[in-house]
Amino acid sequence: MVVSRHMGLDLLRILSALGVVLIHVSAPFVTQNMKLINETFWAANLFNTLGRFSVPIFIIISGYFVLKPIPNLAGFYRKRFVRILLPFICWAVVYILWSFLFDHTRSSKIWEGVLWGKPYFHLWFLGMLMGLYAVAPLLSDLLHRIGTHNFAFVAVGAFILAMGIDAWDNYAHNRGWIGVWWVSYLGYFMIGACLRSFGNGLCCRWRLTLVAILCYAMVFTFTGLLFEAKHYVWYFYGYLSITSIVGSIALVNLFRIIQVPESWILSELSDLTFGIYLIHMIPLSIIKRYWHSSLVDDPYLNILLIALIVFASSAIAVWLLAKVKPIKKLML
Repeated sequence: MVVSRHMGLDLLRILSALGVVLIHVSAPFVTQNMKLINETFWAANLFNTLGRFSVPIFIIISGYFVLKPIPNLAGFYRKRFVRILLPFICWAVVYILWSFLFDHTRSSKIWEGVLWGKPYFHLWFLGMLMGLYAVAPLLSDLLHRIGTHNFAFVAVGAFILAMGIDAWDNYAHNRGWIGVWWVSYLGYFMIGACLRSFGNGLCCRWRLTLVAILCYAMVFTFTGLLFEAKHYVWYFYGYLSITSIVGSIALVNLFRIIQVPESWILSELSDLTFGIYLIHMIPLSIIKRYWHSSLVDDPYLNILLIALIVFASSAIAVWLLAKVKPIKKLML
């Protein structure tokens, strides 16, 4: 059976993978310059903002495709957990060795990360995704029983709960554990299924575009102004901020309705995005170590250039590694 592609969402996956790279490239420039509020800070704030909706978008797209009727429960779990658990374990080993041998991270800090479910900081996403996949059959059944509109109300409730948990964790300085991360992202996962079922009810392109631009502008402006006033509030960078929730939903809804011509390049690159997410911290660490994250003088061009090099080198590495059958399962 030939599985039809959704080229709009394929394109959004690619842009979101690049967005994740932009976050990790620009984040050190934000923290190093946030008390100076210089040109480098504003450049880093801009590119960090552009990447901020990427992780929520990945989760929404997962819900869009996963939360469908699941006739074979054992087959579903076997397929999903082999695709996530095996890469998580193998890449955890890779990054533990990388942390120790290349980053020279203290062993105590490495094992602390392992115990909390983050052997390397970006691998938290896989742990969270496993939790969502674990409850996916229950959510799929609930969607079938109560219908899309009621399911959407439950998703809104999940968002409210997640924002409450996030606010309390920030206030109490709580540290999340891998086994419960999925709860905070349940709303994104559920809303993905709702967007698939709503049809053309939310499809005014210019409104969706305006909402997304407005959310981006709010993140960039409010974060910059708060930092400029010496109030170091990270709320708008958070994945559970109201701007992240509204902006990411608007973007997924926009890209699912735009007409993108069939392209084997987009399809191939979209298939590489999971591997790009997994591997990109290695070329980025190399650039940080040997070029001190400074390729050109202009801060805007510098951050963009590093991100593009990291993204392109990661894509090429994943494409080559995927040619080896045993490794392919860890990358795609």
